[in-house]
Amino acid sequence: MFRPSLAPDEGLLLVQERQSRMDAATAILVIGVTVAWNLMVAVGVGLLLATFQFVRAQVVAPVVHRRSNVAQRPSLRSRTEQQRQLLAEHADRI
Repeated sequence: MFRPSLAPDEGLLLVQERQSRMDAATAILVIGVTVAWNLMVAVGVGLLLATFQFVRAQVVAPVVHRRSNVAQRPSLRSRTEQQRQLLAEHADRI
């Protein structure tokens, strides 16, 4: 998340966030690999770490954002009176 300006006390809070620490660790590791080997290896390591972090974030994120049932979102299909009564009785279970 981009923050254009930080108050003096917000700098420490930014360091406490897990994602910020992971980003900082990735940057430091890429700088270290650049110094130890070369830029091409560092780019590869950076891409590998960024891919890993992205996949991990997607696995942890919830997939279902909203749950609904038949009572909240009725079907537009035309049904017989008996079918409508059955759906009305069991709408909360579907």
